Amino acid sequence: MQLLFGLMLQAISATPPETIDLLAPQPCVPPGPTDGEIVVCARRSDGQSPYRIDPTPPARSDLPKAEVQLADGINASAETESHDVGGFPSKRAMVRLKFKF
Repeated sequence: MQLLFGLMLQAISATPPETIDLLAPQPCVPPGPTDGEIVVCARRSDGQSPYRIDPTPPARSDLPKAEVQLADGINASAETESHDVGGFPSKRAMVRLKFKF
């Protein structure tokens, strides 16, 4: 019963169906003589940058540091990171214990 309810929720969506353009793109004309060079003149239909790798966003320094003192000389801190691993984002959280000696 729960599986049927889940399938019904998945089938009913508030977003309109996505349209897919199956027309072949028109060949582009190179801007000038190519002299054997390869010219790529494709554009993305969604308006995003044609480059796959986006620039790294600047680090945010306006957030306070998540650190707490547990006892005299013992601190705990938490951090989050996000890196690209093989084209997929890897999001991770780290908890660190620091002992002063």
